[in-house]
Amino acid sequence: MSEEQKANFQDRLARINGPQSAQSMPQNMVTQPSQSKARKVHKEPMLGNFGYPLSIIGAFLLGMICVLISRWARFHIAIGEPTAISYDALVIEGLLAGGIAFIMRHAFNLEDPIHISAKGFGITAMIGLMHNLVWYFPTAFELIFSPEWVELVLDQTEINSFMIGPIAVVFGQ
Repeated sequence: MSEEQKANFQDRLARINGPQSAQSMPQNMVTQPSQSKARKVHKEPMLGNFGYPLSIIGAFLLGMICVLISRWARFHIAIGEPTAISYDALVIEGLLAGGIAFIMRHAFNLEDPIHISAKGFGITAMIGLMHNLVWYFPTAFELIFSPEWVELVLDQTEINSFMIGPIAVVFGQ
């Protein structure tokens, strides 16, 4: 290395190190960055703290929506014929909803174990409680499914209950 290159190198080191003098350092010593520079502290905005709990609630609701989609798909696969509530139907809907939730987890980036659990709880809750929504909003479900399907659900279920297959566990009177 020529003396001019060494001088240019020492000048660059002096600019990088700030107040330290490159002239006082030995020629063969590699310098470390200055510790006097303050670290930048990354502060998240106040609303950023609500994102995680809201994502868990969103995962729960996504699981519920997956059950609604699976029942809608099963209804239309059966050529619009309403089918009775049975264990087999609930297992098929649960598996179909789980498949839909698996696909949606990649779309919404909900891959943490807590989000997967929240979707599972949402699927379970909606399988057992969706008939209550039919009781509260029959006209909306008549538009989505059919009046015959709504009539069958209202005949086979009780309001304010949790369905475990064809068995209704009433939780409010």
